[in-house]
Amino acid sequence: MAKEATRTVSIIGGGAVGTALVRGFLAQRVVSAKEIIVCDRSEKTLAEFQKLYKIRTSLSVADAYRAADVVILAVKPKDLPGVLKQCGK
Repeated sequence: MAKEATRTVSIIGGGAVGTALVRGFLAQRVVSAKEIIVCDRSEKTLAEFQKLYKIRTSLSVADAYRAADVVILAVKPKDLPGVLKQCGK
């Protein structure tokens, strides 16, 4: 039997939508905790993600983007242009 390849999912935005995605992915075993990166601008938010879900976190959009096979943008529409610029860095 072939082993499934791992894939890294970066969720840019640690608000309500980002949290719901992490919880859903873990509950449904879509990916494991070691395959998820959450990026947010708040160190406090990232510390909560690490504590609750044991996932990787990043303050850098560019780093989270480069480390991922799949990127999900879970930010407010007004923040999207700035986030997209950071993805290109």
